[in-house]
Amino acid sequence: MTVQLDQATYQGLHPSDRVALHFQAVLTAIDDTTRRSLLDRLDAWIDALGPRFDSGQIRSLLGACQGTMLEPMRLGDDAAELAVRFVQIVFSEQVRGSHARIVSEETLGISGGLCIGVDLQTQYAERRGGGASNPGEAADWYFAPAGLRGLTALEGRLARPLRVSVEPSDEHGFLLAVSGLDRRNVGWHAAQRSVSRASLGSPGLPELATDLEQHSTLGTAGLSLGSLLARLPRKRPTSTDATFQWAPISAEAIVRFSALLAAGQTLRLDPGERYPQRAIASVALRLPDHQPSELDVRLTRTAPVLTSGLWAGLGDAVPTPPWSGVSDGMDADIS
Repeated sequence: MTVQLDQATYQGLHPSDRVALHFQAVLTAIDDTTRRSLLDRLDAWIDALGPRFDSGQIRSLLGACQGTMLEPMRLGDDAAELAVRFVQIVFSEQVRGSHARIVSEETLGISGGLCIGVDLQTQYAERRGGGASNPGEAADWYFAPAGLRGLTALEGRLARPLRVSVEPSDEHGFLLAVSGLDRRNVGWHAAQRSVSRASLGSPGLPELATDLEQHSTLGTAGLSLGSLLARLPRKRPTSTDATFQWAPISAEAIVRFSALLAAGQTLRLDPGERYPQRAIASVALRLPDHQPSELDVRLTRTAPVLTSGLWAGLGDAVPTPPWSGVSDGMDADIS
């Protein structure tokens, strides 16, 4: 079974995470024919990157590593073959990585493992030993095959980081809701502080909402979200529930917002330049039925969604795999 995702999500991933998902597809392939086909595509792409080391060299290196008594180094056949390819990718002529780390398939989490230098020198670091760099650091390029088999965790990370809906309202005319917001995945979690806000600490939900109102726009005329809609207070506000609701501020605003919905105009959700890693969401507006209507959302700029959970810091230098993220006839399957 493979992770389910759509083409837009796949194209929005960090390049290293696209490759990681193809590794995941190999590890969970339903039969040998499918596995071989996926490996052939990987190999053709790796050849184009200009691998500096022969697969036999790397295979011998991995085979010679036994780990320690407390944390033995064990890789199944499929994971070992992918580890060889991972090392080739990191040290290829196009990527030019400085080191790679292979985590044992029996190690919980993503720490420790076999650390390989640019000239294939090796050192083994136990998960508890502190010898390896902290997982997720900018230069920590690792392959943890056990993590790729955790389909539930992967699917959670790939879930849409925000949902936008519109619904009719007897009291307000319309309600616009942004919910299910994973602020870290869209880069809306850390704002650069202005002088006037320097004492506020990290931005909370009310501040984020204010930033969205100031910088988000409606329609081709670029109307400010806050000039037409006002945020409604939550009945039970919490510090963690990132759900916002906006409604037209007047009868005239109801008419203008209705016209934007009917014309299929675009809502551009943007918290502004204080969020340097921010995603900007383009939302296709439409008139709702009698119930809330979920709107199509496209992230036009996004921070990596999987980097902290699969590979870390492989960088934008990694070329995009030259294959589609969605197989023919299976529109939501990465295999």
